[in-house]
Formats: sequence, C-alpha cells, structure tokens
Amino acid sequence: MVLRFRFEGRDIRAAPGDSIAAALTAAGETILGQRRSGAFRGVFCGMGVCHDCLVTVDGQRGVRACMATVSDGMEVQHEDDCRLAEGTRPPEATVPEDIDTDIAIIGAGPAGLSAAALAASNGADVVVLDERGEPGGQYFKPRSDGYRGRALPDRQHRRGRDLRARAKASGARFLSGQVVWFARHDADSGFKLRSLGPERAFRLCARTLILASGAFERPAMVPGWTLTGV
Repeated sequence: MVLRFRFEGRDIRAAPGDSIAAALTAAGETILGQRRSGAFRGVFCGMGVCHDCLVTVDGQRGVRACMATVSDGMEVQHEDDCRLAEGTRPPEATVPEDIDTDIAIIGAGPAGLSAAALAASNGADVVVLDERGEPGGQYFKPRSDGYRGRALPDRQHRRGRDLRARAKASGARFLSGQVVWFARHDADSGFKLRSLGPERAFRLCARTLILASGAFERPAMVPGWTLTGV
C-alpha cells in the first residue's frame, strides 16, 4: 500500500507507518522551515526532542515531523518563524475527560512500563501517559509499519516487545500521544494532571504519581549543527 500527501505543492509518496520526516527525507526534502534569522530548519534529533522539524499539517501549526505519522491526503507546509503558512488555523477546543486513578505514570519507556506492569498486576488502577504513539520510549521504541529493512528484531527489540506485552496484559491503561502540561499536588486529593493530544485531552486525579520521563542523547553543539541535510 502506498500513501500520498502533498508538501509545498509537491506530491510525496510514503509507506504506512512512515513519519512525515522519514517520508520527506526519502523524497529528498530536507528543508522544513525557516528561523527568524533566515536560516533553514530540518530534521536534527529525529526523536521529538529538539523541535527543529516543526511543520504545519492540514492547517495545524507546530507539528513535529519526526513524531507525526503520514496519513493519506494530508497537506504539509513549511513552518517559518516569521509567518503563518496559508490556511493555518487555531487549534480546536477540546473537552477533557476526567479520570480518577490510583497511580499515574508519566512516560511509557522501560521504567514506566515496568512500573505499570508491577503495580497493575498487583491490583492497582494504573494510567500511563506518553507523548509517543506507541509505548516503548526511546530505548524500546517499536519498529514502525514502514520499516523497509530485512533484519529480524534483535535482542533489544525482543525485550521491548515482551515488556510492552506484559504491561498491556497487566490491565494498565495507556494514553498515547499525550503531552502533560500541568501537574500539581494537593494534600487532600493527591496529584492533579492535565494532558493534551491531537484528538483528546484528560484531567487526571491520582493518589500516587510516578515520573518516568526517561533520557535522551545530549549532542555536542558544534558550528553548523543546524545545517539541513548534513
């Protein structure tokens, strides 16, 4: 199956599961936007940390190309710091869903998955929030459906697959694609969290909070590190 979308008026082909960044890179498109200084932006970290790959998708500004999956027929545009792309629209208001739980876990990497599996299998009501589309984090990131290689999953992939399966089988609830933007502790009612995703928003009240936000590489900032396509 081949997906098709448009980038700055050009037709781009992608495989199911491709990120926007992967599809654009494969098509030779390395410039995704422009800074206030006039310098170009492109994919840098490729894992949702640096925000260098921001694009506008179907009028929605601030989409990280390395984190967003291609859908058929989408319209992708450059995102420049000094202007709005044509057709840019404000985000739609979302009515949050209220959730009351024993334990809220922020992060679905190895630590968050392990904590969820242990707590839920021992009877706790557990909710896990993560900004990625699938649990696993950076270390146990699952292969996308667009993987084109022939290599079989290695030991690290197998460990991640088994841990994800164990955590899901435990009964823990996973809220993927969610960015936690508010967190407070109340002595009487516990922890209050707010999260937002592309389609849903949540207000959580949890008696216990586990922070498992993980780790990521810290690249050396050398001259030219922002040059696209390098």
